Amino acid sequence: GYLAVKGKPNAATATNMKSFLRGYDWAKTQAYGLGLGSIFLNLSGREQSGIVPPKNADAVIQEIREKLLRVTDPKTGAKVFTEIYTRNDFKGTEIRDAPDLQLGFAEGYQADKKGVAGIAGPDLFSDNTDKWSGEHAASDIATTPGILFSNKAITKDAPHLVDLSATALKYLGKTVPDDFEGEPLL
Repeated sequence: GYLAVKGKPNAATATNMKSFLRGYDWAKTQAYGLGLGSIFLNLSGREQSGIVPPKNADAVIQEIREKLLRVTDPKTGAKVFTEIYTRNDFKGTEIRDAPDLQLGFAEGYQADKKGVAGIAGPDLFSDNTDKWSGEHAASDIATTPGILFSNKAITKDAPHLVDLSATALKYLGKTVPDDFEGEPLL
């Protein structure tokens, strides 16, 4: 019921196969998904046809977050998300461009490829039957440690992805801005 499709009043069965966020009733849409696990509110004053008043934004974000954290796979009963991050979890000068919610998928789950382009397909769940040769995913950063290869000694005990930009700047002899979250690793 947060995303309204033109001409399809029943939220439980409404689908939209038009890409790039076309085909939605923006006068009735409170939130929409785009990209790999990003959800944005249709916020008044920010979005062209925004309907969610800024004073209600945090309440709508928390409501959606709580509902998403309860989503389970009907075949297995497994939780689909390990965490749902909100805009309050982000930092930096470009916070205005951050999604209002970022989905932290549990292992084995990801955003549907059609949903990346703003399509709302008929299935909440579908198997990924594509031949795998690499992937972009919105896995939960807390459960996706990653691997860091370096041919130089790393001086930090627990390097993190946010450290890479600060490291690159320092390595190239540039000043690391004060608002950067990361620290140089070398």
